Amino acid sequence: MNFGFPEMIYQYNKFEFSDGFLEQIKNIDVNDLQSNLNKMIDKNGDFIVDNINSISIKKEGVSKFKEVKKHTQPKIISTNRNNIISESKKHIGIPYSYGDEDPINGFDCSGFTWYVYKKSINYNLPRNSRQQFSTGGGNFVNFNQLKPGDLMFFSDNGRQITHVAIFLDQDNFIHAPRTGRRISIEAMNRYWQQRFVKGKTYLL
Repeated sequence: MNFGFPEMIYQYNKFEFSDGFLEQIKNIDVNDLQSNLNKMIDKNGDFIVDNINSISIKKEGVSKFKEVKKHTQPKIISTNRNNIISESKKHIGIPYSYGDEDPINGFDCSGFTWYVYKKSINYNLPRNSRQQFSTGGGNFVNFNQLKPGDLMFFSDNGRQITHVAIFLDQDNFIHAPRTGRRISIEAMNRYWQQRFVKGKTYLL
C-alpha cells in the first residue's frame, strides 16, 4: 500500500473524503454491517455502492476525530491480546514485501496480520485484507470499541479495503506500511483517521 507523505496527501484529499462514499461506509452501524455484509461487498471485495446506499445508515454517529478522543483504554487486557501485541512487536524493522507472510522474506500488510494471529493465538485469518474484512469470523467494531490486538481496516480509495493493521492503543497501531518501509508502530494521525473504516475483534 502506498500510504506515503501522510499530511500532504491528507490536505490534498480532505474534501474528497469529507462527504464522500468512504464517509458513508464509516458511518454504517456495525450491526447493520455484520448482518448485511454479503449485500455490501461483492465477490471481488469491492463495496457495492447501490446496496450500501439502500441500507440503514447510522445518523447520530460522532465524528471520527471525536471518536478517537473518546476512546477509553482497558486497564487489563487478556492473555491472548497480550500475545498478539508481543508477537507483532517482535517483527518491528522487518521490510515490507508484497505477497509475503514470514519473517525471513518479509510481510505485506495482511501477511503480517495473518502471521501474527496464527503464531500468537493459532487463529487462521484469511490471507488478504479484503477477505479479512469480509470473511473469517470476528465482529465489527467502531474505533472507540477497539481493544489491543484487534484488527483495523482502512481504505485509500473508498471502493474497497486496501490496508489492515493491528490496534495497540488510541494513539498507535502496528503494521506493514508499504514498499520501501518496514514493520513499524504508526501514529493514528488525521491521515489514518480519514481512511479508517471499521475494526474487527476476535477476542473478549
